[in-house]
Amino acid sequence: MMLLGTLPQSLFQPLAAPGASVYARLLLDIYRQTQARPDPLSRELILSLIYQQLAEPQALALTDDAQSDEATTPDQIDPLTARASAIVRYLDRCGWLKGETLSDFSVHYILPDYAFRLLRVLGEIAINEPPALAGLVFSTYALLQRILTEPDTAYVGIPQAHRQTQHLLNGLKELQQNIGLHINQILAQSQARDVLEQLFLRYREEIVDRAYHQLRTTDHISRFRPGVLSSVTQLAVPDILKPAAQRFEQEPLFALRKQLGEITPLAMNEATFTQHQRRAQPLTANDRVGLTALHANAGLQDCAGVIGLLLAADRKLEQEAVAPRSAIEWLNKP
Repeated sequence: MMLLGTLPQSLFQPLAAPGASVYARLLLDIYRQTQARPDPLSRELILSLIYQQLAEPQALALTDDAQSDEATTPDQIDPLTARASAIVRYLDRCGWLKGETLSDFSVHYILPDYAFRLLRVLGEIAINEPPALAGLVFSTYALLQRILTEPDTAYVGIPQAHRQTQHLLNGLKELQQNIGLHINQILAQSQARDVLEQLFLRYREEIVDRAYHQLRTTDHISRFRPGVLSSVTQLAVPDILKPAAQRFEQEPLFALRKQLGEITPLAMNEATFTQHQRRAQPLTANDRVGLTALHANAGLQDCAGVIGLLLAADRKLEQEAVAPRSAIEWLNKP
């Protein structure tokens, strides 16, 4: 996993700066606004969020690093305005924001995918949100039961059941670590009063009531285990898994074709191939395998004619074999 190659090197620079608390509150505010709005955030909205944070005591002094590499601010510009603009540029440079200039020359900002996911997790930590385990056992059981009654949904249902199971396992591991932490804290107490407080107040509030109670009652794993295992056994047959796997592989292509609509070849159809076949090259083994799979794909039936012709002739025609004038004439056809 190339984590450091995926994230910008300066991404965490604001969170390690003297103004980390200011930047953290600002980024979480931006994240909440992004969740609440369907469109990218305008520069004006970003600036208004920054002004709110700069109103806090010492915020202006703590964010000096935002314009450390900026040009000197002219005296006639308001320091607050200059600092807010510098912070926008700083967060953009560090990779937390990505600016987009629209057709009317206004600038809007989005959160890159990695920033959105990081801020979601940091937001959950900030409010001490418990692991979302409630209902995962039942929903996985119900999903598998639904697949048994509607096998044609297996291509989407089985991967979703796997994702929910992984989510449950991760949450249980997190819960296990927290239980171990509380046990160590109990063992570290020397007074009976502190032991009872840790066990019956903190442990109950932070572990039992927040996450563990439902797993031991209404969403108990043992309650749904027989049904889950029975469903998995019934689904683990080629008649269900093979079509589901094929559909799962083809789904991105179906989605793309739905967005693109009908595809017409540019200077390449049966007539063009026949006309220039003398310049064609033999198909390789990989070519034949790939073309055969494409020919059988239901999402490419409008291209089946030319693909079938290539397979029958066992030859391929490179794009360079067609004269540019032919392509231009093809484009100019009514």
